Amino acid sequence: MTVIISTCRYRLSEEEFVRPLAGIVEKYGYEVEIRNYKEPFTEESFAPSENVIISGTALKDFDYLNYLKNFEWIKDFGGKIIGICAGAQIISSVFGCRLGERKIIGAFDIEVKKETKKGKRRAYFLISKLPELNDNFEVLGRLDDVPVYFKVKGKEIYGVLFHPEVLNQELIVEFLGL
Repeated sequence: MTVIISTCRYRLSEEEFVRPLAGIVEKYGYEVEIRNYKEPFTEESFAPSENVIISGTALKDFDYLNYLKNFEWIKDFGGKIIGICAGAQIISSVFGCRLGERKIIGAFDIEVKKETKKGKRRAYFLISKLPELNDNFEVLGRLDDVPVYFKVKGKEIYGVLFHPEVLNQELIVEFLGL
């Protein structure tokens, strides 16, 4: 099973940011359980899930940042996590990063440094707060000088500042281990 945590304050936004993720995951035979960022979680909340996706949300929706305490479990989680846009902001915040103001909107070519798929990859962005990564992170991809794809060192916890559900659905498939 894969748990998708919605970072959407408004249910209507889930049609744009959560439903496409659920569709990709279900297409490959995984069951999906959708939860909301306001729920207090512990690592045990996710058993028997090994995969957690933390979704993105609308450009001006930052309510999830008021609930960062609900994500402290991430530090000890034994499975895989991928945070998309708002989800990447949550992950980086939990590991001590500050968020800076900078908008990136549209489709851009990013340079991917991940060992399996090096090179350029087209990615769709809709973001206005960028994490200022610290030493807890390894950068896997950049848009010019901006780290936009990263991993927590020593863990299977990833953050992407773009929306792979729009372009790069294969990134979700890779995350699932298929």
